Amino acid sequence: MTDLKAGFAAALAAQRAGRLADAERLYLELLAAEPSALSALANLAGVRLAHGDLAGAERYARQLVLAAPTLAQAHANLAAILHAQERFADAAEVARAALARGVTSPDLNYALGVGLDRGGRWADARAAYRAALEAAPEHGPALSEALYLAKQCCDWDEAESLGARFRSALAREVQGLTPFVFLAEPGTPAEQRRIAAAWCEGSGRVAACPPLPQRDDGRIVVGYASADFHDHPTAHLIAGVLEAHDRSRFEVHLYSWGPDDGSAVRARLRGACAVFHDLRGEPSIRIAERVRADRVQVLVDLKGHTADARTDLFLMRPAPIQVNWLGYPGTLGASAWDWLLGDAVVTPIGAEADCAERVWRLPCYQPNDPARPRPRAAPDRAALGLPGDAMVYCCFNNSWKLTRERFADWLAILRARPDAVLWLLEPKPGHGIAERLQRAAADQGVAPERIVFAPQAPQREYLARYLVADLFLDTAPYGAHTTASDALWMGCPVLTAPGATFASRVAASLLETLELHALVAGDRAAYVARASAITRADAAALRATLDARRASTLLFDARAMAQALEAAYAAFVADARGRVRT
Repeated sequence: MTDLKAGFAAALAAQRAGRLADAERLYLELLAAEPSALSALANLAGVRLAHGDLAGAERYARQLVLAAPTLAQAHANLAAILHAQERFADAAEVARAALARGVTSPDLNYALGVGLDRGGRWADARAAYRAALEAAPEHGPALSEALYLAKQCCDWDEAESLGARFRSALAREVQGLTPFVFLAEPGTPAEQRRIAAAWCEGSGRVAACPPLPQRDDGRIVVGYASADFHDHPTAHLIAGVLEAHDRSRFEVHLYSWGPDDGSAVRARLRGACAVFHDLRGEPSIRIAERVRADRVQVLVDLKGHTADARTDLFLMRPAPIQVNWLGYPGTLGASAWDWLLGDAVVTPIGAEADCAERVWRLPCYQPNDPARPRPRAAPDRAALGLPGDAMVYCCFNNSWKLTRERFADWLAILRARPDAVLWLLEPKPGHGIAERLQRAAADQGVAPERIVFAPQAPQREYLARYLVADLFLDTAPYGAHTTASDALWMGCPVLTAPGATFASRVAASLLETLELHALVAGDRAAYVARASAITRADAAALRATLDARRASTLLFDARAMAQALEAAYAAFVADARGRVRT
């Protein structure tokens, strides 16, 4: 028994130190000596996951399920591995079968919920999350997913109840709460920092910062890391900036662990850098090794705490200077990221107190691609279900950004403007969301047919819709980011009312860059009053102003944005060299 304990301790130490081959060998030796060593089987699955070998991890996880069919965590771990393979129906079936056999655990209900959720079975997923929370009221992952799904469904009664539980759990330092979900809650920047820090603490320790590599040619090596180098909003925003980088002074690498969709924007990104690293399926430790081998000096995290992020990659500290930009509107909460790129609006003076990173203010936080499509022909209003002579207010943000308070503001605007309609992005069909919103309108004295829905559409068709919309109405507390730039690119004015958080202030940043100060309202009352007062003629004049400024504004000047980034990166490198000398 002593030898087995010593062997397990040695294997676990090797695993924690990142010596994965040694750990796997020791666990296999342990299993050969004691086939019933369940912890060794479970940890072997973890080692295979760290290698990026999902099939191998699944093999060991299934062995554990067979060896311990009543162990709930074994089934939950197998379901999580299937989730990682995007085999959501299989994951849901693993959890459902275990529950049917009487293996009970909130982790299993959560795993079932995730499988159903990702498979589009939202009603069943919500029931599974509720079951997890009934068994474990402070199950952080289940609480996070339940809240996010309630918000997606615009079930504001449940979202508000879950939101209160979420904030209470945050105050009690419950583990597993998702920072991204909290961005759309009425929280403070200080609370957002606290939840981000807790998320990082649950993801691993921050490794020691490596020395700054030196280049014989004097160029600065910059890496951009993301899962979104495909037909994704981040790729559309950043493509022009990457193409505009000065290759005589900067060697740019892209580290991609997302899908290759064969899109035109992915082809552009491949041509916009010195090396495009397609690292699909690779574990974070291998990506870190690649970054170190490339002697990257500045590594830019374009994901932050969003879906498919690699928090563990940045905690490994593969680069001496690590930067938080664009993917996540707020602090990431840990010292692994040295700098946060913002601007004077999204990170006003004093924001430093609520950021784990040092703040660097760009002239404008969000980039844009001046080479992306800009349709000229406006679609027919009648074909879109819009009255020909109505004032058309629009918001094409996702449904999880909609709140009871902002929807009430929109209905107040419609009551003040009987000549107007509200045009929204059609929520996923089959979940009753459109009907719920129209009932809410009717309950507040607005005819439900004045809420018009636009289905999802390809990029060019989607952009063309802004040619017939008169005014884009921003959401809160998580406002429009890429969608605000889309509207402005197409000449559609945007009205916003920024709050105290980064996520609420991006549209205001874009409008201030365009010097459209009157479209930045000071509070909800001013927002409603301003939207109600804008006529179609006013909107047309604002569109003419936007059209006149498009070619000259920093917002759509990729070269100027690239130069601003390059100045930041050069300053970061100089700062790092100065700290080494002192």
